[in-house]
Amino acid sequence: MTLFMCATSCGNGYYDMSPKQFESLITSSQKVHIIDVRTEDEYAQGHIMGAINIPVNDTTAFLATVDSLREKTPFAVYCRSGVRSAAASKLLINKHLTVYNLKDGILGWQKTGLPVVK
Repeated sequence: MTLFMCATSCGNGYYDMSPKQFESLITSSQKVHIIDVRTEDEYAQGHIMGAINIPVNDTTAFLATVDSLREKTPFAVYCRSGVRSAAASKLLINKHLTVYNLKDGILGWQKTGLPVVK
């Protein structure tokens, strides 16, 4: 758990993570929901392995889908560049969930050379 505490708390209740930190989190033995908050079309163009697509552009549907998941499991959230996932992270922390945000989104992930699934 020490590795994850090294993530930057942005003062908003969630943690911003670099691509390498995010990769370590989602590949660790700790269970975590990996959430891609982009549109369905963006998700289809390439996503992080194991991610489920819950677009944040419809807040009501987003929150309803999140409610159907196990709440005690942390959420690892990302989008294209980090803006929408930061907004989604705020919605999740309002539900008192543990949230890790991929700081530079999937663009930063790919720039680091990490793989995506199509």
